[in-house]
Amino acid sequence: ATCVAELMAATMYARLLAVRNIVEWRSAQFWRSPPSFQQLAPLLAGGAGVLSRSIAMNAAFLTVTRATQSIDPSGGAAAAAHTIAMTTWQLGGVVLFALSA
Repeated sequence: ATCVAELMAATMYARLLAVRNIVEWRSAQFWRSPPSFQQLAPLLAGGAGVLSRSIAMNAAFLTVTRATQSIDPSGGAAAAAHTIAMTTWQLGGVVLFALSA
């Protein structure tokens, strides 16, 4: 299922690049040399924003997970509840990141 989802995402992304005229798939130039920095600059800028948000979110979750584990060192219900809440929150974050891009 993950493989199919990844292939569908790659196909949709490639189509979006073609629709926005960022990439011309049939052009021989595209296959011979990498894109120029001017063509890549908007993608790099957007990617840097997403990367910085992801790093900040992961650092926050790591800190909270560490604090939760110190409250309940036996690894009982607090850790399990935190894991479920964190997974739900991260799924919502992925959706929001997708909508913001």
